[in-house]
Amino acid sequence: ALTALTFALGMVQKSTCYATSWQDGDLRYVHMCYSDLPYLYTGRGFAELNWPYDDDSQVRERYAVMEYPVGISYWAWGTAWVTHWVSGSPDISPRYDQPADSLAGDPAIVKEMKTFVVVNALGFALLALISSAFLVRVNPGRPWDAAGFALAPPLALTGLINWDMVAVVLVAGALWSWARGRPFLTGVLIGLGTAAKLYP
Repeated sequence: ALTALTFALGMVQKSTCYATSWQDGDLRYVHMCYSDLPYLYTGRGFAELNWPYDDDSQVRERYAVMEYPVGISYWAWGTAWVTHWVSGSPDISPRYDQPADSLAGDPAIVKEMKTFVVVNALGFALLALISSAFLVRVNPGRPWDAAGFALAPPLALTGLINWDMVAVVLVAGALWSWARGRPFLTGVLIGLGTAAKLYP
């Protein structure tokens, strides 16, 4: 419940940027609601459902290779696919005729970009809840230790900046697994976490 409340407050705190589709360059910093997600939706080809590591020369001419580790890139592509599905599977072929840097100005794509942020935010909220469930169970005699995560201001303020929650849930799972005396599963979870972000 505490995690849900904190994460929900973080989502509300980003509403100013959501309302302006992250188009106001000053507002995103003044209101502390910056996020990489809307910019990378068009900046890395997700608006055209390009695979993050596609070696097609035309794709590479239009977009830089996704700079994140594979775990995050696969998550981002998966949420882009969900975004297209939720948006009614729009015809993306006309987008290839537009310069890539102009896509962020297309009203239909801006709407998709906002949907992409919502899809990711809901996924991150679920990951945050799973993380809390793992952390509560690390030491059954001290479940309230997990409140440090559940009530952390960074969870509210930075939970939607990037895809870090993917790595966070895997680290929380590794802590739970280690507390249960399962070193092999712990290693797998740390490895998967490292495939999402280096810090695990």
